[in-house]
Amino acid sequence: MTQTSQRFLLLTKYQQAEAKKRQQFIEKYLTETEPKHFLEASRWEVFCQRHCVDMQIAKPKREEFAKWCFDFKMWQGDLFVLAPQSTNSDYYSGKCANS
Repeated sequence: MTQTSQRFLLLTKYQQAEAKKRQQFIEKYLTETEPKHFLEASRWEVFCQRHCVDMQIAKPKREEFAKWCFDFKMWQGDLFVLAPQSTNSDYYSGKCANS
């Protein structure tokens, strides 16, 4: 079951959709990959070639994917942590936050 937090609900629809795609990508990878082969370079490339286009997800770097997995587990399945991050320019008009 997908867990949604209040902060997840505050995200844009795009960010929510991307977070859900990333969750599905993680689940598919963990289902198809034996633990001893987790993030092996050659197997990662093959997996991404097979699934990134079908799942309409930009191929993440292995390190980025590992972070997704860690964060998702650490935050007990909160989809918020899988959402693409907004840039500071989305919130500030070129000003320092401390000014």
